[in-house]
Amino acid sequence: SAVPVSVWVCSTASATTMLGGDASSSELTHEEKTRKMEAHALFMGFNAFFLILLTSLLYLSFRKYSEKVNVHVQRHVASTLPEDVGDQHLQRIHRRVTISMHLLTRGTHLHNDALHRASTF
Repeated sequence: SAVPVSVWVCSTASATTMLGGDASSSELTHEEKTRKMEAHALFMGFNAFFLILLTSLLYLSFRKYSEKVNVHVQRHVASTLPEDVGDQHLQRIHRRVTISMHLLTRGTHLHNDALHRASTF
């Protein structure tokens, strides 16, 4: 979390400097101001690209994790519940166990409790 925060702080500072200017900018020539603005714009562009890259990687990781969770939850629910449980209850239990996996709750008692409640309906 330190990397995104530092990117955000640097981008904000660079944008503020580029848009608002600073006190020493009045002493610079037009060419120096242009080079300085280009450097700030390049820095902000790099930071925006880096932020988009991090966001994309996080999204892809979450999708990969979700697919694995769905496969394991289906196996777990199918092997634990009796076969006479209705489809509606099966879907409810599947959803509850999937949510608990996404929330990273610990302890098998949470999953077993949800399965037990579904089998008693």
